[in-house]
Amino acid sequence: SDEAGHGTFVSGIIAAAWNNMGIAGIAPKAKIVPLQTVRKSGTSYGAPTSAVLNAIDAAVNEFDCKILNMSLGVKASVIENDSNAKALWQERIADAIEKGAILIAAVGNEGVATKMYPAAHEDVIGVGAVYKNEQNQITHAPYSQVNDSVFVVAPGGCVLKNSSGQITYADYMVSISNSSTSVVGNYGTSFSAPTVAAMAALMVEKHPQMNHKMFERVLMLTSSDMGDDGYDTSYGHGLLNGRKMANLKTEEVYGILDAEIGIATEETENGTSVRIFDFAKKKKTFGAMGISYNENGGLDKFSFKKDEGGTIGHVEITCPENCENIFIFEGDILGITKTIKK
Repeated sequence: SDEAGHGTFVSGIIAAAWNNMGIAGIAPKAKIVPLQTVRKSGTSYGAPTSAVLNAIDAAVNEFDCKILNMSLGVKASVIENDSNAKALWQERIADAIEKGAILIAAVGNEGVATKMYPAAHEDVIGVGAVYKNEQNQITHAPYSQVNDSVFVVAPGGCVLKNSSGQITYADYMVSISNSSTSVVGNYGTSFSAPTVAAMAALMVEKHPQMNHKMFERVLMLTSSDMGDDGYDTSYGHGLLNGRKMANLKTEEVYGILDAEIGIATEETENGTSVRIFDFAKKKKTFGAMGISYNENGGLDKFSFKKDEGGTIGHVEITCPENCENIFIFEGDILGITKTIKK
């Protein structure tokens, strides 16, 4: 049984059926395989490493799960300082990836730089949280970890309190309680992670060959950039954009694994934002140049940027509304790889 209600809440975000109480899961056709890892000890709850590792093994080898959502975590230093534990984690995660599973985990709720396993593992998609603040703006949740395990962010809710501990503002995630007869509110990266997992389920339904690496690249190409330009440790590659992800064409999805670079475009209030990702990690120079026509019909270059040596894996420009063409180039401006026409 789910004494804490945590797993039920997570499952509801993913796949709750419409219940006339105002909620429904993002992927209601998804089949939930609940594998209990959280144990009660006194008045608190914890997830022993052995239970998590056994659950990963059972998920892929017994139940043939395509998506593993892990709304839990242990400090990465605990794992990395124990060679046996680190080897076991590596073995389980590698096996899951080889079996075609997509691995997603919460990055943690302490609001610091400390990394948490399994989100800190390079083959796990770490999800941070954002919330809608009092100004109705989507922003980084103050409890969400800030480090390079953050791959993307998704809604996680937030509760703000004053120095007396009184709630001054609340933006709750809402899901079903462990009694399944009522809805409850909560917040945390535990609930932003299943939001991403639910979108993974929809993508697997639409594209059955979707695997972990493909989904990583889909997230990179479709997430909306937030915070600093490009990747940053608060927002990762950006905010989950379900609409953009769902609108990907089949040929775009299945060509993504063979692509050496990825090109993402997004309309912003300043024009068209272009991001180039060095998928092949060849550390080449990539760049983009925006072109518009001037009033006399001549060409007017007004936006140009390149990433020398691929050190940050992307380059971003913003092309204003009158942009006619955006040229993507590799190496130098003569090595144009793609032209985007508005």
